[in-house]
Amino acid sequence: MPTMRRKRPYELNENDRIILFLYRMTELTKRTYYKEFKWTIPTEERSLATRIVDEEIFVAFLVAFRHFYSPNEPTEIGKVHSLLRLGATKLRDEAVLNELQSIKDRFDKAPVFRLDVYSEEGVVVKQIKGSEILDLYLNSRYFHTDVRGLQYFFQLSERDLQLGVDALQFCLVRYVERLRAYVPIAVKILGAKVFPKGCAEIGNLGREEFANARRGELRTPTSRGVPIALPVDLLPADLRSVLQDRINRDSS
Repeated sequence: MPTMRRKRPYELNENDRIILFLYRMTELTKRTYYKEFKWTIPTEERSLATRIVDEEIFVAFLVAFRHFYSPNEPTEIGKVHSLLRLGATKLRDEAVLNELQSIKDRFDKAPVFRLDVYSEEGVVVKQIKGSEILDLYLNSRYFHTDVRGLQYFFQLSERDLQLGVDALQFCLVRYVERLRAYVPIAVKILGAKVFPKGCAEIGNLGREEFANARRGELRTPTSRGVPIALPVDLLPADLRSVLQDRINRDSS
């Protein structure tokens, strides 16, 4: 009896994964919450007060962010770092390699927030820090039902639930700052064509893209219909300069 050969699942190559990263950043930066939140850690303690947020808007942002946090995603933040480091190594670009290390160091040294869970008697029964807060809310409240985290939600008062959302928002800051810093490096490595083409390819810049740049973003169509639309302030300085020069010439 003849046997059917199983088709190998399609695997994204390095070029595809960089384009996918830029596409996921497009999704992230278009979210209302991303545009409204100030992505900095307040220097004054009283500034860490409750930040009321529309939950539907916040969850829509978390849907996009989760692609960078889940370990199973090709755009998980650590995988992105390794991919860009590989590209910079192929380019033999020491400046980019040093910048990647600086990005990682800033991330590791950024403030880590803590959520204290109190009993009815006012005794701290659990302290949750940094990525544990992200795991708790992403995996037990918003997207999954991880029973290891549910026990803490069952114990939280309404005030503690809000404090947890506050801590979660501030925990996101260092991740978003790191992701933003990766964008110009990804654009540079993609433009250098150090990796072979995959199924996706970004098209050349044309009049439409420069017109969009006037509105504060850069749209680059791809041959496979993957829409990339990034805020101009995230692009490499040299590309921003080219955009501005082209806009000035086009306006004169």
